[in-house]
Amino acid sequence: MSRFDVKSFCTAPDPELVCGICMNVLDEPKETPCRHVFCNACITRALETKKGCPMCRTRVTIPDLRPVLPLVNNLLNKLPMTCKNYRGEKISASCKTIIKKEFYLDHLKKCEFEYVDCPHQGCKDMVIRREQTEHQESCLYRTVECPKCDTQYTYKDRRSHCCVTAMKKRMQG
Repeated sequence: MSRFDVKSFCTAPDPELVCGICMNVLDEPKETPCRHVFCNACITRALETKKGCPMCRTRVTIPDLRPVLPLVNNLLNKLPMTCKNYRGEKISASCKTIIKKEFYLDHLKKCEFEYVDCPHQGCKDMVIRREQTEHQESCLYRTVECPKCDTQYTYKDRRSHCCVTAMKKRMQG
């Protein structure tokens, strides 16, 4: 299945650049000997169950697949698309960046509207990257240090922290 939904592109991509299996824009395209082109993952999965081209039923096996011409990848890479974090013009927490497909995955690694995991152990929250610092500073699972005994514990455990027990544990361990 392609990572590139047809609806994510600013203009409808040419049908020749759409996978005939998943109906999304080609992702790591491969060509069959009968000259049909599919996403690598889609055609590989299809050939694991049936040894024929999904379009014309010509006998094809996985070793028969070939990379597409560089021209096809060049055409794909130039397609302008919206970020998956685009939620509409009127939504403030929405990425409005238009990116060429070639740079899309790199953009997601830095997109300030991408959901990311909280880095604090035990916290299962997903937060928008641009709000991550604010969340980390107020997260119940953030590490705090007791000003009396210098023991570290999570903020959520602050009420149950006992300096005497913590110091005994430190001396034993």
